[in-house]
Amino acid sequence: MTSEFNIINKYLSPLSAPEVGAFGLTDDAAVINPTNNKSLILTKDAIVEDVHFLAGTSPENIAHRLIGSNLSDISAMGAKPTYYMIAAFLNNSVDEAWIKEFTETLAKYNQKYNISLIGGDTVKTNNSLSFSLTMFGEIEKNNELRRNGAQDGDAIFVSGTIGDAALGLKSLIGEITTTESSKIFLENRYYIPQPRISLGNKLLGIATSAIDISDGLLADLGHICECSNLGANIYKDKIPLSNQTNELSLKNSELFEIIATGGDDYELLFTVRKDDESYINQLSQELDLRLTKIGKMTTKTNKVTLFDKRNDEINFSKQGYIHKI
Repeated sequence: MTSEFNIINKYLSPLSAPEVGAFGLTDDAAVINPTNNKSLILTKDAIVEDVHFLAGTSPENIAHRLIGSNLSDISAMGAKPTYYMIAAFLNNSVDEAWIKEFTETLAKYNQKYNISLIGGDTVKTNNSLSFSLTMFGEIEKNNELRRNGAQDGDAIFVSGTIGDAALGLKSLIGEITTTESSKIFLENRYYIPQPRISLGNKLLGIATSAIDISDGLLADLGHICECSNLGANIYKDKIPLSNQTNELSLKNSELFEIIATGGDDYELLFTVRKDDESYINQLSQELDLRLTKIGKMTTKTNKVTLFDKRNDEINFSKQGYIHKI
């Protein structure tokens, strides 16, 4: 394993180049000057081997999952991402070739989203690989999307498709089998989140509430309900599924619980006033992104109710992923 300073100089410093206040990662800290009339948006996520990614996962996929999940949090606030910091806890499985592949993947995100690394730390550990990333974003002051603004009767929309990532994890650990092409699609959906930055920005002033789906559709809609002091009615047949997930669900109806509660979708779940539904349909075409109405907000406080095609209530053993400490 090479030295920390060699890693910084050779692989990490180039990721900071666009931001002069990062000083090429040569100082103890960065100096950032927020734009006037902007608010700074901050989020942090950590990922740990055998919790958020399997042992032996490629450095490319670890980087995708690490930075993509944080960008998704920024998108849920409607913000523009700007900078990030990484703490990496590296064990003996990591060599310089590993670092090269990891940072080359980060560099692609730098270019796509015009973001820069501005600092962090690398630590040698005898334990599992783990990483923590802090993402910075900016937005016009008092303009950010929140979870607490939904109103009774607001339509509930979701981007993309639901359940792919949860089934991708089931495929990775050998709990489901499918065709090779479906296996690749689903596992990529697990490892490579698609942060909806453009969508989040377009929802400013339109969405009454928003959240990214990380813990599961039902659980994260429950967070909107709790923060907005409302309930929600959604419909199984309205939840958008990919062809791959739909095919598996038709073969095994028990998989739908995993689809609705499994998490790691990193799609945006948001509410809009009835008068703005037509705008969302136009936005779907503009962004070439599936935006699907799945239900509406109700006054049944803090309760998410899922209905089948006969309007019978569907109940599961859990709403989504539970973080246990």
